Amino acid sequence: MKFRTEIPHNSSEFNIHHAQKLCFLGSCFTENIGRRMLDNQFNAIVNPFGVLYNPASIEKHLWSIIHGNEPDIKALYRHKDMYLHFDFHSKFSNPNKAKAIQQMQEAFHSVDLTSIDYLFITWGTARIYRNKADHSVVANCHKLPAKEFLREALSVDSIVKSYDTLIEKLRQANPKLTIVLTVSPVRHLKDGFIENQRSKSRLILAAETLESRNPNVHYFPAYELMMDDLRDYRFYDDDLLHPNNQAQSYIWNYFSECFFSDETKHINQEIEQLCKAKQHKLFFPDSEETKKFADAHLKKCQTLSKQYPDVDLQMYIDYFAGLSKK
Repeated sequence: MKFRTEIPHNSSEFNIHHAQKLCFLGSCFTENIGRRMLDNQFNAIVNPFGVLYNPASIEKHLWSIIHGNEPDIKALYRHKDMYLHFDFHSKFSNPNKAKAIQQMQEAFHSVDLTSIDYLFITWGTARIYRNKADHSVVANCHKLPAKEFLREALSVDSIVKSYDTLIEKLRQANPKLTIVLTVSPVRHLKDGFIENQRSKSRLILAAETLESRNPNVHYFPAYELMMDDLRDYRFYDDDLLHPNNQAQSYIWNYFSECFFSDETKHINQEIEQLCKAKQHKLFFPDSEETKKFADAHLKKCQTLSKQYPDVDLQMYIDYFAGLSKK
């Protein structure tokens, strides 16, 4: 008997490997996949501007990069002795104005869209908030009073229209660029149960339209995996909103089957073993057994580096080399 429906693994038209450059933008689900890419030593940039939930805010950052428009210093807002920016996550807020500006500018300059091979965009909600002061869309309200913002929902047509133009500009700037759209499975229940479903539906329909119109745009079914494949509260965190680690691992495995070649999956397995060895608790760091342990893994790192020169294992080499000398 079958007690769940499984979404078949469909291999993509392309394979992602360690020599390529990747950028992940969007909701906190983006960080889950992006973190695993970083753990497996992929050359990836993950949410350089912090978590971005709605399509309009992600689009705004991409246009800023395309036009070379650095973060507007005049747009800094002071609240409770903190300088913040409505286009950036609260992790960029700082009581020191100069440091806040520096962090935002460094984030801006960390993304070179002309050299990226794959751009992953995860939309979380079609709901947007506008600052009443200038009617601009904000990426983060920074817990300011709700009365200072207007709330509205993006339509499917508005998302498609704006992203059609954006995607064409990205294609002109970087013909090799492949874009992968996903809809986050994280539930935005503060908008209400019905509104959350309507919001996700708008995002899914917009992604479908963009994929059908643009050969360099593809869709990854993160939302469907959570809603239709796993479909059980045991795969959620205690807040019943975010996928738990087991669910994240399941979606990551599906992601791997879609986008990685057998060789890349083999490399990831080797790196995961090195990661576990690095995290292994050593009770007697100065013992001969520890030295043998370090030497064996150092040799493995050096062998893998020669076999796969595109994979940066320097962090592991330095760790095991230092452990070996103790």
